[in-house]
Amino acid sequence: MPLGDGLPLDIHLCVQAILYFSASLCGIVTAVPIGVTLTDFNDNCLLYGDVTKNSNHTFTVKPNPPTTCRFFIYLNVFAIVFYSFAVGSYSVYALCKKDPNIGAQMWVMPFTLVNSGIAITLFIASCIISVGFLDFCSHLVDNTFLTSCKQAQTIPWHQVETGKVINGSRFHNFYAVAQTASWICFLVYGAQLGMCILRLFRNRRARSKDAAAYQEPKTDDKAIVPNEEVPS
Repeated sequence: MPLGDGLPLDIHLCVQAILYFSASLCGIVTAVPIGVTLTDFNDNCLLYGDVTKNSNHTFTVKPNPPTTCRFFIYLNVFAIVFYSFAVGSYSVYALCKKDPNIGAQMWVMPFTLVNSGIAITLFIASCIISVGFLDFCSHLVDNTFLTSCKQAQTIPWHQVETGKVINGSRFHNFYAVAQTASWICFLVYGAQLGMCILRLFRNRRARSKDAAAYQEPKTDDKAIVPNEEVPS
């Protein structure tokens, strides 16, 4: 059902397609920095990592297993990037039909339920990323000579067990980008959920109007008999 009479396409569906593609982009921006940082630190996740201060002006980081960070990578790649791009492409395909009533013919409730689950999951994931990043930075500043978490990007890093040099020159920037993108993605899916609910109500209202329009008018059961002339 179009937002206005005479529109060549469903503006509501067009906005939803834009939101889906925006969410797909946010999923990429969230997953890639986390994945690159995980690789830089040899499959060690810094979220919620602990920091121990040593006596020789050095410190040791006890990271978390890689599964902690991989969860956010898989979530954003499969549940956000692939799903959002697929549904956004389906919406564009529907728009190409140039049917102003195409939105009323598409499934709404399944997408509403799925988007609700994704929005809730994104909220939880964004909170975990933000708290985990803040927790690691707090430990880093409290237990070292550093005055800020970002300053840790300027010092050399190496793995204690192997002595291998670690690229720690971008972890703070990458986690900050991933954190911001994750919250933006949550807001986008919140808007998408609102659009789905609005579509659901509009479709129900349209069906109610159509049902009322097709109701047959009630007729009087009493038959009308013409007056007969009484012979004189």
